[in-house]
Amino acid sequence: MLNNKAILVIGGINMDFVVKAERVPKPGETLIGSDFSIIPGGKGANQAVCIARLRGKAILGGCLGKDQLGQQLKSGLKKEGVITDYISMDEKEHSGVTMIIINKDGDNSIVLDPGANMKFSPERASSLEKILPRVSIVLSQLEIPVETIDFIFNKAKKIGITTILDAGPAKPLPPSLLSNTDILSPNQTELESLLKRRITNVEQAKNEAEKLLEWGIKTVILKLGDKGSYLLTAKEKLYFPAFKVTPVDTTAAGDAFMGALCLSLTQNKPLPQAIEFANLAGACTVTKMGAQPSLPTLEEIEKVRSKIR
Repeated sequence: MLNNKAILVIGGINMDFVVKAERVPKPGETLIGSDFSIIPGGKGANQAVCIARLRGKAILGGCLGKDQLGQQLKSGLKKEGVITDYISMDEKEHSGVTMIIINKDGDNSIVLDPGANMKFSPERASSLEKILPRVSIVLSQLEIPVETIDFIFNKAKKIGITTILDAGPAKPLPPSLLSNTDILSPNQTELESLLKRRITNVEQAKNEAEKLLEWGIKTVILKLGDKGSYLLTAKEKLYFPAFKVTPVDTTAAGDAFMGALCLSLTQNKPLPQAIEFANLAGACTVTKMGAQPSLPTLEEIEKVRSKIR
């Protein structure tokens, strides 16, 4: 059983440069955009902020550049209540940045320059070993070196800590990392990358996701955006429809899902109930612009829940 202890998030910390446009431009084409903004982001940072806003205890491990963006990002995380003592500052590399285009339907296209995120080496992450006995979950994504995730997950598993891997952005996963992962959560695009095959619809995605169980993963949670989510284990297959809302910006929906999922699990909620809450958090997030600014509080989640019941 998990106790209501801290959640350690290791992952990307970026500054997002966001612009709205009718669509993504074609090669050689220039489009007029609008509503430009500079917003804190990064999958690791977003997930940690989500946990903190939902009144959980989030510790964030990662790496920033020792530059103005890095200082702004770390300061913003502290203000959100995230524990930032284990964020490294690299002297030579710039902080991570993303360029995001939001189309008229609220869907996003993202280009990431990870910068200092890729300097978060196992050596730097080794400072986290001493706090592992005080956390109940380690959550990561793939915006930092895979060998660092593998290193921390291995240490966590040795002392019985639950490990959860958000499989984005898509990249190959070594067998050692898969064997140290308790819950793997890809979206449809990431599932395609993992399995190296084209997936054209939700039913196919649900069927193909079963192959991940054959890899030794005990629990798979497939994120399907506005189509909901799907839980697979050796004993159960459960589909969870999405909550219907009008999307404005889907950038941080998956991060809100992962943060809310982890928080629910630390409260000893059954996995299906945790996924329902995570779906709701994701639905709340897409109704507002920006990555971290859109992440919901408990009060906002309850307000949306009451409207869509």
